[in-house]
Amino acid sequence: MVQGEFAVTVPDPEKFASDCSSSADMREALQSSIASYMNGTVAPEDVAVFCSIDSGSRLDATVEYEATRRSLAGNVTIDYRIVVLEETAHSVQDSATELLSSQASGQDLARLAALISSALSATAPGASGNAPLQAIGGPAALAVISTQPPTPRPTPLSTPGPTASPGPVPPLAVSSGAMTATGDPHLRNIYGERFDLRRPGKHTLVNIPKGERAERALLHVEAEAVQMGMQCADLYFRELNMTGVWVEATWSGGLHFHALDVSYGTSKWKHVGKVDVKVAHGRTREGIQYLNVYIKHLDRAGFAVGGLLGEDDHTQATMASRACVQRHSVSLLEFSR
Repeated sequence: MVQGEFAVTVPDPEKFASDCSSSADMREALQSSIASYMNGTVAPEDVAVFCSIDSGSRLDATVEYEATRRSLAGNVTIDYRIVVLEETAHSVQDSATELLSSQASGQDLARLAALISSALSATAPGASGNAPLQAIGGPAALAVISTQPPTPRPTPLSTPGPTASPGPVPPLAVSSGAMTATGDPHLRNIYGERFDLRRPGKHTLVNIPKGERAERALLHVEAEAVQMGMQCADLYFRELNMTGVWVEATWSGGLHFHALDVSYGTSKWKHVGKVDVKVAHGRTREGIQYLNVYIKHLDRAGFAVGGLLGEDDHTQATMASRACVQRHSVSLLEFSR
């Protein structure tokens, strides 16, 4: 992921920043204009944008628009993040540094402002009256973050017997099928390994890139498992939150699901960045409502995938807590008397 920022001077910075946060058309216009400005080296869907007002940059002059309205022009900082594969990250970084940083030429920055204005007219006509008056290059230092692809996990070694000569340990293959967390809950991770969750509480199912903080991740999927029966294994996912750059690009504020929320009763696949996600409702014969999670194409993410459905170790998550085991043992003892 390549990350950086630049600024635009607009007639009404508050409205521009608000539209950037609330309007999918506005974000689409900014994404497409940045992609075009980068000479087609990235796709619009690989660009995420976030806008904030530079409160110290108000201009003295006033700009008249929408007939009678006047507003002090000011700058809006546009933070962008571009998802790229490892092999192209540094070339995209070089292009972004040349075109979007304070090193960019005035002619190039004028072209950027014109592209954004044109994209607003085509995609978000309601915001076209607040088009940039100019573009201003941002910090020259642009970051390349977490570009490593998934690392295969080595297969555990068994006790060696007499062999002619030791060979390399074959890695577990990354599965191209769907990663799932269903029922009470039965999980299948990126390596095709199947295991059952035995620990209540909040669990990270997916984190892209692996090891990235949730607030900086491209995709972060967290689910809360609640014990709904006497057995330690009677766990079900009741709440699920999806956040991250990929999610925010389409759904401002992220996606939030609850087992009791019937508005999500009809489940559909959602395209989130490079992957597809579906959350479906389930109900046991006893009437317990829960959530099922399905994720496809994690092998195409272009980054290492963390979480229980990714590469993270799931040993602790499959072990019931000592308190639950003791409580269950006491219940069995009382029942046998």
